[in-house]
Amino acid sequence: MGMKSLNVISWHYQTPERRALKRNRLGPPDVYPQDVKQEEDNLGADRLKKGYQVAVTSYEHESIVYNVKMPRLDRLDDTMLRGAQLVMQIMAKKMELNANLDKERKRAGSVITKDSTGSGGNGIGGGPQIHFQQFSHNAEKAKKSKERNDWFTDLAHSKPLAVLARKPPFFRKKEDALEYLCDYKVPVNRALWFLKLIAVSGQGCTSNVNKQKKSTSDQLASELASLFTKYVKLMLNQMSDSAKLESNIVYTDRWPHFVYICKHAYEDGMVDKQEFLMDLLDIFNDRFVQPIENRQNDKTSIHPFLHHGSGLASASSTNQSHYVTLLRLFLLFICQYTDQITQNIVLSKRCAFLVCHRLELYRDEAEEREGRSVDCVELFDDMQQCIHQRAIILTLCGMLYAILIDCPAALIWNKYEVSPGRPPTMLHQLCGSPLDHLPCPLESLPLPPGHGTERLQEFIQLRLAEVRRRSRACENKWSLNYAQKKGFAAMVLQCLEIVGVLDAARLDQPNCIEKIYAVIFNGPSKESFEHEHAIRVKMLLQWAVTIEREGTHRAILVAQLLAFRINHRKTFKFGSLTLQEILLEFLVTEGPNPESTDRNRFSQEFANLMLLFIELQRAGVFSHDLYMKELIRTGEMLEYIPLMQKIRKRKEDKQKQHRQLSNTVAFSSTFVSQPSETTAALLTGAVTTPPPLVTMPSELPDEHPYLFKDLSVHERLLIHLPIPQSAEYRSECNQRSLLLYGIGAERDAVKLELRRLARELAKLWQKRIVVEFSFNKPLEIRFKKRTTREQLQESMAKFRSCTYYDQLVLCGWCCESFIQMVQDFVDGHSCVLPTAEGLDIILEMCELAQNIAGIMELAEELLPLLVLIERVLLERRVDCVPSNISAQLGYVLTAYISHNYYYFLYSQNAPNIVHGLYRVIESQLKSSDSCLTGWGRTIAVFVLDAKKQLIETGLCNRKIEAKRELLKRVIPPWKPAHNTGDRNPCGGQRYAYNASTFKELLEEPKRIFSFNEYRRLHAVIDGTDDARYSFVVSALLAAVRGIGNTGGNDSTGIGGGSAAVERVTGDRLVELANICGHVSAQAAQVEKYLDWCGALQALCCSSLQGGTSAFPDLLMEINVEDSTCHYNIATFYMLLAGRSCFSINALVHQLLHTALKSLLNCGIG
Repeated sequence: MGMKSLNVISWHYQTPERRALKRNRLGPPDVYPQDVKQEEDNLGADRLKKGYQVAVTSYEHESIVYNVKMPRLDRLDDTMLRGAQLVMQIMAKKMELNANLDKERKRAGSVITKDSTGSGGNGIGGGPQIHFQQFSHNAEKAKKSKERNDWFTDLAHSKPLAVLARKPPFFRKKEDALEYLCDYKVPVNRALWFLKLIAVSGQGCTSNVNKQKKSTSDQLASELASLFTKYVKLMLNQMSDSAKLESNIVYTDRWPHFVYICKHAYEDGMVDKQEFLMDLLDIFNDRFVQPIENRQNDKTSIHPFLHHGSGLASASSTNQSHYVTLLRLFLLFICQYTDQITQNIVLSKRCAFLVCHRLELYRDEAEEREGRSVDCVELFDDMQQCIHQRAIILTLCGMLYAILIDCPAALIWNKYEVSPGRPPTMLHQLCGSPLDHLPCPLESLPLPPGHGTERLQEFIQLRLAEVRRRSRACENKWSLNYAQKKGFAAMVLQCLEIVGVLDAARLDQPNCIEKIYAVIFNGPSKESFEHEHAIRVKMLLQWAVTIEREGTHRAILVAQLLAFRINHRKTFKFGSLTLQEILLEFLVTEGPNPESTDRNRFSQEFANLMLLFIELQRAGVFSHDLYMKELIRTGEMLEYIPLMQKIRKRKEDKQKQHRQLSNTVAFSSTFVSQPSETTAALLTGAVTTPPPLVTMPSELPDEHPYLFKDLSVHERLLIHLPIPQSAEYRSECNQRSLLLYGIGAERDAVKLELRRLARELAKLWQKRIVVEFSFNKPLEIRFKKRTTREQLQESMAKFRSCTYYDQLVLCGWCCESFIQMVQDFVDGHSCVLPTAEGLDIILEMCELAQNIAGIMELAEELLPLLVLIERVLLERRVDCVPSNISAQLGYVLTAYISHNYYYFLYSQNAPNIVHGLYRVIESQLKSSDSCLTGWGRTIAVFVLDAKKQLIETGLCNRKIEAKRELLKRVIPPWKPAHNTGDRNPCGGQRYAYNASTFKELLEEPKRIFSFNEYRRLHAVIDGTDDARYSFVVSALLAAVRGIGNTGGNDSTGIGGGSAAVERVTGDRLVELANICGHVSAQAAQVEKYLDWCGALQALCCSSLQGGTSAFPDLLMEINVEDSTCHYNIATFYMLLAGRSCFSINALVHQLLHTALKSLLNCGIG
């Protein structure tokens, strides 16, 4: 049954408003046709007097019964007799014409049958002889048939189309035209021209369905789609009725050529795509997705064949072979449109249902043959081994995987139910989920072996998890309000509008907050449905918490929106509820719940919730004090019974029950036999697989306590919810401690334990990883590192195991100790400074605690001290690169601020931070003679972009002192370097490579450079093109070597000794990237750019350049076909980009126009 009557709108359908206006064609000329001798030319006196009068036939305007002189009823019988004679004459003529047409059809059918059942091989070339339909019954018709053959012969060759269009052949049935196109092998472009010709000429019968509702082009596309599907059915019937399929002209010639024409007509837009794909699915359902008993009663269908476990085809009947062959042909035909099917949910859901039902039928047929239950995985594996069934099972599974990946919404469960026999059949196929009919788990279906299968399996697992989660959400939360359908629809539309506005918000545009507020809150005060304002607030909160979106800016954006709404309306009321009541209701009903989601999702959403409530408190729209009072009023919390005491009592009761249960289990387990050693070995053993090329570190599990235990929502929030550690929130902090620990020793013990952990963490940047300055003669700078990676991880693990509130407290104390240490150095009370590693630890702690505001506050307070550090070092005449120490610390701050860029943009600290960063690098930018480091160059790029966006968005209300001309001078050129000029000294010609020039520098990297040594290094770099070429090659070779012996120890100073220690690959690449960043930045000061982009281009095009590479020494040392070096090169270039050694735009542009273009031209990939 066709699905056209369901009126499913095609995604290609254009509304009348979007169609171009049609031109009105001119009608026939307004001139009456003239004859040689016509009556009006006789101009006599009477004619001139009366004028020209048209002769009127008497019976034209008179009735045959009434307007006569005889009585009316007397002539009634005579009139009826004359009318019956006229009708009989018409019927006789019609029967004569139908008889001639039947003879013509029978003759055509006999020709096809004779050709299908004939022996074949009598034609030219030994192939089946082609017989065309004969339309002639006399000499005149035979002549027309010959003309038609000659016309198609000319069409298949190169005769001009303008000549052929003068006298096109006429077809009563358009299927005959398709046969001629296939038989004569007409080229596809000329075949499409012919189909358009017969379409516009109005040949053949046209459908009257929706003719008045469709335009001419839509009607022609619909007719052509019906023609194609009708011809597909015809060819399938002809092939299934054939005795010998290999000699059937439809199988050998017509089907392949028709598939080719059909695909091009589809892509050309000649067919109605929605209708065509629906009809193809109808054919798939009617012919190939039917139970065995239905196919036995259907003469056009045939039995499938598959012997479970044998993997061999049965030759019991010809129809069995035909069924599998036709199914394979049809699947290969329809799978060409899989990418189009996945663009429509209805089509995808139907296709997935049919595929799953076909796989289910395979299982049922196998069980009926075997008389027992069959393992589907084993069944499908056997089908893969069968040469006839392999293409079928892989195509079916491939289509299902494509729908899962590209249109997962088609597999989501819905609650609707329609009986299978109720017409139309498509309704049943759209109910529930197609996966309900799958005989085995989807991940158990076979995948074709090859490269990327493991990655595809991971992606399939992610999509399956999404489908299951959305199906559960559909089942649990979405329910139609039948009593108020209109209000429910309005609520859904409002929610979608809010999410759309938040997702599409341009945060780098001016007045972003005001624009979002105007859409969400600036409507009429009267609610259009119940609790409209509360639902709007909840959508904001849900958008800020969910892991379906990302970015820490969501929390500050929602907090500022709510604060703007309160300040604008001068009230905390949102409809009938206050904002505090809405927030508490959200926590209970829609907040993160460990019981309804998996652990990973809950951990991430709970962390987002903590960040959101921190920002709500900072914005003054959520009161922790009112929250505690509400919990006490409702009895959720008791002042005289601390919460921790209640939790310990629950834990003791649970352990007591567990011990009793374990004793019972232990008694019963004495009668259970233990597995043998061989069985245990088989169970624990795993198939040895080759190690992966790169092993990425797995994400650390969430170690926060009191997250997944048996706690209520408010108990969990009371334990974890951070409170700003300022004087105005001191009463809230004391109230929290009272409700958690009461008044006693436990409260003081917890605080002492936090103090001890804070001192342990502070030792990392106070004593273990520091920079010591010796201001005595001779002056020395020593970088000391007295800790290992394991010790760092152990200290951070203790921090991870604290609650969010405790982490916020620890971050505040650690930031104070870091600032105090720097202040002591500036005041002259200490000769030790913390390093970038220590600052990195503190900032990582702030991110783990969701204390993003703490990062901004630390940056604002630390940056002025960094400027004073350089002033102290200059006064003491320390021999190091100016601004090296402060720029390195500023670089770490810049990295974390960039990671939370939009949060930074909307924070109050942004202007001061930008100004402070500029002051840190100002001395490096003043002149071309100054020493610019890679860290300073990266800070300059950040300051330039941040200043521009702060001014454009209007978020800065004061002037930022950052000279644009100085900042732009050090930015890498965004255009790709060319082979001429000094901007690309390594790309135009061959240069001499000296491996020993930078060997010592790259093998023994120094943390802190002497000023004079730094100047000598850059004198070498700036001197010749050969030196810059040698540096690029040497740096890349050092990065590819990975693990190596490098110079350095835990106490290395300028001029000090060094010992050989082994560095891991990651640390080694970071050190190399730091050196390359310094060299690239200093070379940019004098407009001498290192060609990092050209080096990567040479590696990517090594197999295409032949002997013309600009980096021959690089290609001689690096074998790019060895995939083990790819990770080091990719990581090294990522680190170089992070230090602004080159422009990413220039690199991408250069690779697109060289490497990728060359690969495409060579047919690779």
